[in-house]
Amino acid sequence: MTYEALRPPAPTTDERDGSPLLLIPLANSDRFARISPSDYQKVLSAGFSPNWYLNLGYVTTYSAASGYAKVSRIILGIAGKGHRAIRVTHDNGDQTDLRRGNLVTNEVKETKPRYGRDDRRPQAKAGAGWRR
Repeated sequence: MTYEALRPPAPTTDERDGSPLLLIPLANSDRFARISPSDYQKVLSAGFSPNWYLNLGYVTTYSAASGYAKVSRIILGIAGKGHRAIRVTHDNGDQTDLRRGNLVTNEVKETKPRYGRDDRRPQAKAGAGWRR
């Protein structure tokens, strides 16, 4: 399935090194996402829509085959379900800056185990939790 860009990207250059960039208008705001042309083509060739929007501060897009995904995860190739233990952060704090040099990956380490209805913590009292 091919998607039509409702708001076409605007070409520009990076203010730091003069490399080419694209400014992608975001649907539900007046902001723009900054991305390199090659990474933009990677997102489109993966079957995702060129129509992007902000969702809780993150740039998000849609694919009929994959569903919704954060563009930063698509760029780094970790948008699939098997990579949920990897967190993507933005080095300069701007979540609309999708240049590769700005994307940082960190492995998520669970610090505390999660317990469900049956409380089996070693220090739990007998009968604790919902099951008795």
